[in-house]
Order: sequence, then C-alpha cells, then structure tokens
Amino acid sequence: MGSLNFGYAGTHGALNGNYALKLTTKPTAAAYDKPPIPGSQGLAIKRLSARGQGKTQIELWYTYKPEQDRVGIGENDIRAFGVCFDIQDHEDRYFIGLRYLNSMDGKYVGRWQYAQANDVTDKEWAYDTEGDWCKRGIDPQWFGKAHEDGSTDGWQWVLDGEQKLVYNESDDKVNWQYLRSGNPTTPQCPTDPANQRGSVSA
Repeated sequence: MGSLNFGYAGTHGALNGNYALKLTTKPTAAAYDKPPIPGSQGLAIKRLSARGQGKTQIELWYTYKPEQDRVGIGENDIRAFGVCFDIQDHEDRYFIGLRYLNSMDGKYVGRWQYAQANDVTDKEWAYDTEGDWCKRGIDPQWFGKAHEDGSTDGWQWVLDGEQKLVYNESDDKVNWQYLRSGNPTTPQCPTDPANQRGSVSA
C-alpha cells in the first residue's frame, strides 16, 4: 500500500481514500527473449471463491510511473502491465488476461494484448525446461517466449489495440486512468472513442 509520496512535492495521494495498491519492481530486466529475472516484475494476488460459473469483468483505475529518484529511467523503460484471472474448477484451469505492452527493448510500442497461448509444447512454454511443472497456457505473465516485435507465446494482439496512454513526464505527477473489459478483445480506456468516461489527474 502507498499514498504516492514524492520527495519534493509531498504526497500525491490515491485516487480515492488514503492508500493505493502499489506494485513495485526493481530497475532491472532480462532481455525480452529470456525468462524474467528476480525483481523485474510486481504481482498482487487476490484469491476469490465462487459458488457457480458466470461472466468475468476486469475493471480498475490505474496509473504507472518510474520512481522519481531513478535518473535516466523514463516511460519507455516500463515494459508492460496488466491483469489476469486464474480460473479453476474441479476439472480445468485457464487464464483470462489483458495487458498493455508499453515498450520493447526501450522502444515505444503502445498496444494492448490478451492472454491466449500459441500452439507450443509444454517444454517450449517453460523456456525449454524439460519436465517443468508448468503447462502450456498457465501463468502467461511468467512463461511463454517473447519475440522481437513484442508478441509472445502467451499474449496475442488485440485487434486495433494501439493506444497512447496518458503519461505525465513530470516527476511529481501521475495520471489515473480507467480500464474495463468484459471481453478480452475489447478493452475500454479513457482515450478510446467507445469510452468517454475520461481520466482523472491531479
């Protein structure tokens, strides 16, 4: 939890209430074609139980920012962020996910992707590890090889999914943005014509 503190401007504050859920990462990452290294990803998990099956909807307000004390690290150094549902019943396990690929190898991409595994083997899914516990399609945030154009074996491009998000280059400001998707192929975001609800900034 955090209140979006900034060193020389005080506390920015959460969108609503006193605190916001803050996922932090270290300023480090492996090459795109390698497995993630420790500290390069932030992940929050909430486990919910349901008595029956039904429709799933992703809805949240979010913001993203490099830490202000990291000289030389900017918007293009944030690779991707997103949300996933890990759904299980007594027979199956599957993932529903949506992520924004902000940059690849330090170059701006700005496109949405949805979770869907390519037709690869379990070994290929687990970075060529023989006998790994992970199966194709499970945990696409960690597994599935990435390719030079930003596509991966676990994430597919959303049709017409290019979008320039609101990003404030000033060190002491963040911009809250709205995301909702009841269908992984149709994200609705503040700058989409289909969603005029707008973003909130301070």
